[in-house]
Amino acid sequence: MASNAMNTTQLACWIPQYQSAKALSALEKKMVIQKCVWTDWRQYLKFGDTLDIPIVPNLGTADAVNLNADLSLNAQTTTRKQIVVNQWNYKAVGVGYREQMQNYPDYLTSVTEKCTYSVALAIDTYLASLFVALTAGNVDAAGSAITDDNLITMREKLDLADVDKEDRYFVIDPETTSDMFKLDKVLRDDYVSKGAVEAVSGFIGRSVYGCKVFESNNLTLHDTSYHWAAMFQKEAIGIILQKSPTVRYFDWPEKHTNVVESGTIFGAAVLRPTAGSLLNTRS
Repeated sequence: MASNAMNTTQLACWIPQYQSAKALSALEKKMVIQKCVWTDWRQYLKFGDTLDIPIVPNLGTADAVNLNADLSLNAQTTTRKQIVVNQWNYKAVGVGYREQMQNYPDYLTSVTEKCTYSVALAIDTYLASLFVALTAGNVDAAGSAITDDNLITMREKLDLADVDKEDRYFVIDPETTSDMFKLDKVLRDDYVSKGAVEAVSGFIGRSVYGCKVFESNNLTLHDTSYHWAAMFQKEAIGIILQKSPTVRYFDWPEKHTNVVESGTIFGAAVLRPTAGSLLNTRS
Protein backbone atom coordinates (compact mmCIF):
# COMPACT_ATOMS: atom_id res chain seq x y z
CA MET A 1 0.00 0.00 0.00
CA ALA A 2 1.55 3.31 -1.13
CA SER A 3 1.83 5.96 1.58
CA ASN A 4 3.55 8.76 -0.37
CA ALA A 5 1.99 11.25 -2.80
CA MET A 6 3.03 10.94 -6.43
CA ASN A 7 6.01 13.13 -7.24
CA THR A 8 6.69 15.46 -10.17
CA THR A 9 8.59 12.83 -12.15
CA GLN A 10 5.73 10.37 -11.88
CA LEU A 11 3.25 13.04 -12.96
CA ALA A 12 5.41 14.44 -15.79
CA CYS A 13 2.91 13.39 -18.46
CA TRP A 14 0.13 15.23 -16.63
CA ILE A 15 1.93 18.50 -15.85
CA PRO A 16 1.77 20.78 -18.90
CA GLN A 17 4.56 23.11 -20.04
CA TYR A 18 3.74 26.67 -21.03
CA GLN A 19 5.96 29.00 -23.03
CA SER A 20 6.67 32.36 -21.41
CA ALA A 21 5.95 35.40 -23.56
CA LYS A 22 9.15 36.94 -22.19
CA ALA A 23 12.42 35.51 -23.49
CA LEU A 24 15.76 35.46 -21.68
CA SER A 25 18.67 36.55 -23.86
CA ALA A 26 22.13 35.02 -23.62
CA LEU A 27 24.79 37.20 -22.01
CA GLU A 28 26.42 39.77 -24.28
CA LYS A 29 29.79 41.52 -24.42
CA LYS A 30 29.97 45.29 -24.66
CA MET A 31 31.06 46.95 -27.92
CA VAL A 32 33.40 49.83 -27.15
CA ILE A 33 36.27 49.93 -29.65
CA GLN A 34 34.38 51.43 -32.58
CA LYS A 35 33.64 54.59 -30.57
CA CYS A 36 37.38 55.03 -29.92
CA VAL A 37 38.66 55.06 -33.53
CA TRP A 38 38.64 57.47 -36.49
CA THR A 39 35.30 57.23 -38.33
CA ASP A 40 35.41 60.31 -40.60
CA TRP A 41 36.57 58.47 -43.74
CA ARG A 42 33.22 57.17 -45.00
CA GLN A 43 32.33 60.51 -46.62
CA TYR A 44 35.37 60.28 -48.92
CA LEU A 45 34.66 56.82 -50.33
CA LYS A 46 32.09 57.56 -53.02
CA PHE A 47 32.32 54.14 -54.69
CA GLY A 48 34.65 51.17 -54.93
CA ASP A 49 36.33 49.31 -52.09
CA THR A 50 39.58 51.21 -51.46
CA LEU A 51 40.24 54.68 -50.09
CA ASP A 52 43.73 56.12 -50.66
CA ILE A 53 44.77 58.58 -47.96
CA PRO A 54 47.75 60.75 -48.99
CA ILE A 55 50.23 61.57 -46.24
CA VAL A 56 51.60 65.10 -46.05
CA PRO A 57 55.11 64.78 -44.53
CA ASN A 58 56.90 67.07 -42.13
CA LEU A 59 59.42 69.09 -44.13
CA GLY A 60 62.04 69.73 -41.50
CA THR A 61 63.79 72.99 -40.69
CA ALA A 62 63.82 75.73 -43.31
CA ASP A 63 67.19 76.30 -44.98
CA ALA A 64 69.18 79.40 -44.16
CA VAL A 65 68.76 82.23 -46.66
CA ASN A 66 71.59 82.57 -49.20
CA LEU A 67 71.35 85.63 -51.43
CA ASN A 68 73.76 84.15 -53.99
CA ALA A 69 72.02 80.78 -54.53
CA ASP A 70 68.89 79.65 -56.33
CA LEU A 71 65.78 78.78 -54.37
CA SER A 72 65.97 75.17 -53.06
CA LEU A 73 62.77 73.19 -53.52
CA ASN A 74 61.87 70.32 -51.27
CA ALA A 75 61.59 66.98 -53.10
CA GLN A 76 60.12 63.94 -51.38
CA THR A 77 58.48 60.74 -52.50
CA THR A 78 54.83 60.89 -51.51
CA THR A 79 53.31 58.12 -49.43
CA ARG A 80 49.81 57.00 -48.55
CA LYS A 81 47.69 54.86 -46.30
CA GLN A 82 44.75 52.75 -47.46
CA ILE A 83 41.52 51.56 -45.96
CA VAL A 84 40.20 48.57 -47.90
CA VAL A 85 36.53 47.75 -47.38
CA ASN A 86 36.87 43.98 -47.48
CA GLN A 87 34.95 42.77 -44.42
CA TRP A 88 31.43 41.54 -45.09
CA ASN A 89 29.64 39.97 -42.16
CA TYR A 90 26.07 38.82 -41.71
CA LYS A 91 23.90 36.67 -39.49
CA ALA A 92 20.59 35.24 -40.64
CA VAL A 93 17.91 33.09 -38.98
CA GLY A 94 14.93 31.46 -40.70
CA VAL A 95 11.77 29.90 -39.30
CA GLY A 96 9.41 27.81 -41.44
CA TYR A 97 5.84 28.89 -42.20
CA ARG A 98 4.28 26.20 -40.03
CA GLU A 99 6.66 26.82 -37.14
CA GLN A 100 5.96 30.54 -37.39
CA MET A 101 2.26 29.95 -37.03
CA GLN A 102 2.65 27.55 -34.14
CA ASN A 103 5.46 29.06 -32.03
CA TYR A 104 4.90 31.40 -29.11
CA PRO A 105 6.46 33.86 -28.51
CA ASP A 106 7.53 34.94 -32.00
CA TYR A 107 11.10 33.65 -32.34
CA LEU A 108 12.09 35.84 -35.29
CA THR A 109 11.16 38.99 -33.41
CA SER A 110 13.08 37.86 -30.34
CA VAL A 111 16.23 36.88 -32.26
CA THR A 112 16.48 40.14 -34.28
CA GLU A 113 18.62 41.90 -31.69
CA LYS A 114 20.92 38.86 -31.48
CA CYS A 115 21.57 39.01 -35.22
CA THR A 116 22.54 42.68 -34.93
CA TYR A 117 24.70 41.91 -31.91
CA SER A 118 26.59 39.20 -33.84
CA VAL A 119 27.42 41.67 -36.60
CA ALA A 120 28.50 44.41 -34.16
CA LEU A 121 30.70 41.87 -32.39
CA ALA A 122 32.46 41.10 -35.68
CA ILE A 123 33.34 44.80 -36.11
CA ASP A 124 34.60 45.22 -32.55
CA THR A 125 36.69 42.04 -32.68
CA TYR A 126 38.27 43.04 -36.01
CA LEU A 127 39.25 46.47 -34.67
CA ALA A 128 40.83 44.84 -31.60
CA SER A 129 42.93 42.62 -33.89
CA LEU A 130 44.61 45.77 -35.29
CA PHE A 131 46.12 46.76 -31.92
CA VAL A 132 49.10 44.50 -32.57
CA ALA A 133 50.22 46.82 -35.42
CA LEU A 134 50.63 49.87 -33.13
CA THR A 135 54.29 50.83 -32.89
CA ALA A 136 54.78 53.61 -30.33
CA GLY A 137 56.28 50.93 -28.08
CA ASN A 138 55.13 47.82 -26.27
CA VAL A 139 54.67 47.53 -22.52
CA ASP A 140 54.86 43.99 -21.20
CA ALA A 141 52.85 43.05 -18.12
CA ALA A 142 52.30 39.41 -19.11
CA GLY A 143 51.80 37.24 -16.07
CA SER A 144 51.85 40.14 -13.59
CA ALA A 145 49.60 43.03 -12.66
CA ILE A 146 50.21 46.33 -14.42
CA THR A 147 51.89 49.02 -12.38
CA ASP A 148 51.81 52.79 -12.25
CA ASP A 149 55.16 52.75 -14.06
CA ASN A 150 53.66 50.71 -16.92
CA LEU A 151 50.91 53.23 -17.48
CA ILE A 152 53.20 56.24 -17.19
CA THR A 153 55.51 54.61 -19.74
CA MET A 154 52.64 54.15 -22.21
CA ARG A 155 51.66 57.79 -21.89
CA GLU A 156 55.29 58.81 -22.29
CA LYS A 157 55.62 56.80 -25.50
CA LEU A 158 52.64 58.65 -27.01
CA ASP A 159 54.00 62.02 -25.92
CA LEU A 160 57.42 61.28 -27.43
CA ALA A 161 55.72 60.33 -30.71
CA ASP A 162 54.11 63.80 -30.94
CA VAL A 163 50.64 62.29 -30.56
CA ASP A 164 47.79 64.75 -30.04
CA LYS A 165 46.71 64.82 -26.40
CA GLU A 166 43.03 65.07 -27.37
CA ASP A 167 40.91 61.96 -27.97
CA ARG A 168 43.23 59.45 -26.34
CA TYR A 169 41.82 56.10 -25.24
CA PHE A 170 42.96 53.16 -23.17
CA VAL A 171 41.10 49.93 -24.04
CA ILE A 172 41.73 47.12 -21.57
CA ASP A 173 40.43 43.72 -20.48
CA PRO A 174 38.60 43.10 -17.17
CA GLU A 175 41.78 41.78 -15.52
CA THR A 176 43.59 45.03 -16.23
CA THR A 177 40.64 46.98 -14.83
CA SER A 178 41.08 45.06 -11.59
CA ASP A 179 44.78 45.93 -11.58
CA MET A 180 44.05 49.61 -12.07
CA PHE A 181 41.64 49.68 -9.15
CA LYS A 182 44.56 48.72 -6.91
CA LEU A 183 46.50 51.86 -7.87
CA ASP A 184 45.92 54.65 -5.38
CA LYS A 185 45.90 57.47 -7.92
CA VAL A 186 43.20 55.76 -9.96
CA LEU A 187 40.85 55.83 -6.99
CA ARG A 188 41.27 59.55 -6.36
CA ASP A 189 38.31 61.84 -6.93
CA ASP A 190 39.82 63.26 -10.10
CA TYR A 191 40.05 59.85 -11.79
CA VAL A 192 36.64 60.41 -13.36
CA SER A 193 36.16 64.02 -14.39
CA LYS A 194 32.94 65.51 -13.15
CA GLY A 195 30.46 65.74 -15.98
CA ALA A 196 32.02 62.91 -17.97
CA VAL A 197 29.64 60.65 -19.87
CA GLU A 198 29.85 57.84 -17.36
CA ALA A 199 26.85 55.92 -18.68
CA VAL A 200 28.49 54.85 -21.95
CA SER A 201 28.72 51.07 -22.16
CA GLY A 202 32.13 49.85 -21.10
CA PHE A 203 33.32 53.30 -19.96
CA ILE A 204 35.45 53.02 -16.82
CA GLY A 205 36.51 56.61 -16.39
CA ARG A 206 38.61 59.52 -17.52
CA SER A 207 42.09 58.51 -16.48
CA VAL A 208 44.72 60.65 -14.82
CA TYR A 209 47.03 59.19 -17.49
CA GLY A 210 45.42 61.47 -20.05
CA CYS A 211 42.89 59.18 -21.73
CA LYS A 212 39.41 57.75 -21.43
CA VAL A 213 39.46 54.17 -20.21
CA PHE A 214 37.16 51.55 -21.71
CA GLU A 215 36.84 47.89 -20.81
CA SER A 216 36.30 45.28 -23.52
CA ASN A 217 35.90 41.52 -23.57
CA ASN A 218 36.72 41.45 -27.28
CA LEU A 219 40.48 41.95 -27.13
CA THR A 220 42.67 39.58 -29.12
CA LEU A 221 44.12 36.64 -27.22
CA HIS A 222 47.74 35.71 -27.90
CA ASP A 223 50.18 33.17 -26.52
CA THR A 224 47.02 31.33 -25.35
CA SER A 225 47.04 33.32 -22.12
CA TYR A 226 47.33 37.08 -22.61
CA HIS A 227 45.43 39.87 -24.36
CA TRP A 228 46.61 42.79 -26.46
CA ALA A 229 45.31 46.02 -24.91
CA ALA A 230 46.27 49.47 -26.16
CA MET A 231 46.59 53.14 -25.29
CA PHE A 232 46.11 55.19 -28.44
CA GLN A 233 44.88 58.40 -30.00
CA LYS A 234 41.77 57.93 -32.15
CA GLU A 235 43.64 58.70 -35.39
CA ALA A 236 45.73 55.54 -34.90
CA ILE A 237 42.98 53.41 -36.48
CA GLY A 238 40.48 54.37 -39.16
CA ILE A 239 37.26 52.60 -40.11
CA ILE A 240 34.84 52.91 -43.01
CA LEU A 241 31.36 51.51 -42.52
CA GLN A 242 30.22 51.27 -46.13
CA LYS A 243 27.05 49.60 -44.90
CA SER A 244 26.17 50.11 -41.25
CA PRO A 245 24.64 47.11 -39.45
CA THR A 246 21.06 46.86 -40.71
CA VAL A 247 18.19 44.42 -40.27
CA ARG A 248 15.84 43.14 -42.93
CA TYR A 249 13.00 40.65 -42.95
CA PHE A 250 12.12 38.71 -46.08
CA ASP A 251 10.13 35.77 -47.31
CA TRP A 252 11.97 32.79 -48.86
CA PRO A 253 9.12 30.89 -50.54
CA GLU A 254 11.36 28.20 -52.04
CA LYS A 255 12.33 27.24 -48.48
CA HIS A 256 8.84 27.90 -47.05
CA THR A 257 10.63 30.16 -44.60
CA ASN A 258 10.59 33.68 -43.21
CA VAL A 259 14.05 35.12 -42.53
CA VAL A 260 15.57 37.87 -40.42
CA GLU A 261 19.05 39.01 -41.46
CA SER A 262 21.52 41.58 -40.16
CA GLY A 263 24.61 42.56 -42.14
CA THR A 264 27.44 45.06 -42.48
CA ILE A 265 30.22 45.90 -44.95
CA PHE A 266 33.25 47.67 -43.53
CA GLY A 267 36.99 48.09 -43.66
CA ALA A 268 39.56 49.29 -41.14
CA ALA A 269 43.29 49.92 -41.04
CA VAL A 270 46.03 51.30 -38.82
CA LEU A 271 46.62 54.81 -40.18
CA ARG A 272 49.05 56.21 -37.60
CA PRO A 273 50.89 53.24 -36.05
CA THR A 274 53.06 55.51 -33.90
CA ALA A 275 49.91 56.94 -32.30
CA GLY A 276 49.37 53.82 -30.18
CA SER A 277 51.20 51.84 -27.52
CA LEU A 278 50.50 48.15 -27.02
CA LEU A 279 50.00 46.51 -23.62
CA ASN A 280 50.59 42.80 -23.07
CA THR A 281 48.13 42.12 -20.24
CA ARG A 282 48.63 39.72 -17.33
CA SER A 283 45.96 37.22 -18.44
